[in-house]
Amino acid sequence: MADTNLLWSFRVSRALALLAALFVLVCSRGAKAQDAKCEDDVRAWAARCAQSQSIELTAPRCPDGRVVFRIQGDLEVELRAGDGFRKVGELSLSPIAQIADWSKEPLARRDGLERLANCVSQASPPLRRVPGHGSSSSLPWLLLLAAVMGAAALGRQLGTRAAARSAIWVLGAMLATLGLRAFCVPLGFLHQNGHGPRWVQIALQGPSEYGPGFAELFAAAARSSLPAAELGVFRAQGVLAALSPACIWLACRSLGTTRIVAASCAGLVAFEPVLARMARSESYFSAITSLAFIAIALLAAAFARARIDRRSVLFALAAAAVLAQAVRVHPLGWVPLALTPAVALLGTGSARRRLRLALVAFAFAGLVVVVTSGSALWHIAQGQLGRAWLPRAGVRFDVLTEPPVLRAFILASLPAVLLRNPRGILLSGVALSACFLAATTDMLSAPNPVIDAASRRAYLPLLLCVGAVASDRTLRRLARRADARAARRRRFLPAAAAVALTGLAWRSHLHTVTLLPTDALEAREFAAWRAALPEDATVLYLGRAGQGITMLPLYSEGKGPHAHALSVDSAHLGPLPRATHYYRSSLCSTAAGRLACAEHLRRWRLSQLRSATFPARSSMRWMEYEGAAVEIALYRIEP
Repeated sequence: MADTNLLWSFRVSRALALLAALFVLVCSRGAKAQDAKCEDDVRAWAARCAQSQSIELTAPRCPDGRVVFRIQGDLEVELRAGDGFRKVGELSLSPIAQIADWSKEPLARRDGLERLANCVSQASPPLRRVPGHGSSSSLPWLLLLAAVMGAAALGRQLGTRAAARSAIWVLGAMLATLGLRAFCVPLGFLHQNGHGPRWVQIALQGPSEYGPGFAELFAAAARSSLPAAELGVFRAQGVLAALSPACIWLACRSLGTTRIVAASCAGLVAFEPVLARMARSESYFSAITSLAFIAIALLAAAFARARIDRRSVLFALAAAAVLAQAVRVHPLGWVPLALTPAVALLGTGSARRRLRLALVAFAFAGLVVVVTSGSALWHIAQGQLGRAWLPRAGVRFDVLTEPPVLRAFILASLPAVLLRNPRGILLSGVALSACFLAATTDMLSAPNPVIDAASRRAYLPLLLCVGAVASDRTLRRLARRADARAARRRRFLPAAAAVALTGLAWRSHLHTVTLLPTDALEAREFAAWRAALPEDATVLYLGRAGQGITMLPLYSEGKGPHAHALSVDSAHLGPLPRATHYYRSSLCSTAAGRLACAEHLRRWRLSQLRSATFPARSSMRWMEYEGAAVEIALYRIEP
């Protein structure tokens, strides 16, 4: 027995050493890519721009199809294709810094950015070729790899009647979930501060500073529905999220729970309001959570029998490929996804054996993520997003005494109290770890209740598995102490608990889920007006004022009208571009944007084409509209 343990430990140590070596190799290659020097023509262009605009400007590096400029010696600005802080045609400029309110920055910085934008608007073709489109695949190749491995693990079972019945059952569950969510929750953008259309643009144009995963998942759907690209993303998101009830059912059954327990978890997932709202939007939180559900199902199937064989290895590799796809979507998914392999602790077998299997699961997931996505993760950490957000990363102990967190810790401790054995302590340990990380690693500062809840939903698959296993074992223990009639009645306690939890969730989030904020209503209304715009239209609008941002659902891919976002500085730092239309955005109803809109409107003779009024519901708790209603309008600029 000792020799077996020694051999097993040696194999695990060798796998971990290989993992560390691969991590160092991939990260060193990523560092070289991030430190890539700019070509001579880019540096020469920067010198010409500095001379013509009378600013201090250099181009120190050109990482991964982007250009990083340094203005006045201290402010770094990233130039890339697509949307960003300051849109210039098909390109954008974004300061690499944590800036709460750009309008309060020193005038030298703001003026320097505007002067650089003037140069970019007149850039020579060599400069425009640097931040190119499509630098990586637009297919979710890791998901396709996971599907192949899952099929290989099932083998001959795929052609059986049982497999056909399972496929019909999964399809029926998906259709029922789609219909239920469509009935209960409106379709609309979810991302706060008007950023929803930007994520549709990311799906169209490819890798962004957040990673290549979102574009890999939704590029085909977005392109297939142009110019209404957001509808393609919404539909694809809904289909992917509709798999979650079936996935949690399969995970619970693989962990040994009864059908009633598994069905209760599946029903909770299908009816849960925040999951439904996410599934009816463009939210990257929904994509990350949906992939976490798929990975949980594959991991539970891989380690259900407490032994490692060909089938379990293939399922584990498929789950690791799904996790690798998920971490490429957004860095906010890294922590909950890293905890997902802990589901290997929850199955049958001794606690010691489960700990070993969990170590194997974590090693498999880490190895596949590093090999397939390590370079992409390094680019994110060293790019604009990483430089702005990672310094803020850390554990926030101040939230541990808040009532919702304390209630979550009490619920997570119940398995240890109810079971009173090592298995219960293990289950509570997993649940407490998930609750602790969910409470202390939030980096969004809770802009509104739905976003706050959505950012933690990626922990839900693992927590549901813990609750299912704990409930199942508690009911089995009670059944041994009661008569048959009482045991039959208690079988339905998990269903009653699921109904109660779903009711509490709807009570907490009813209004925030069913009543869209003003920026989401505005984007949906403008999407309806989009068909009335000529293909060559240029729409000017106030896109940034103070901390508020508005983005229109006009996308740079293909033919059609395009938007040109203005800031409050645009009226004072040079002439505005020629345009055919002007749009009065919701930011004109804020204190920071009212005067800028008035200045814009004085420049043209305008003929109003469309208008609408919405209730003032900000998607960020630190931004307010002036008055109880917000008016938007679309104008044609007359000669």
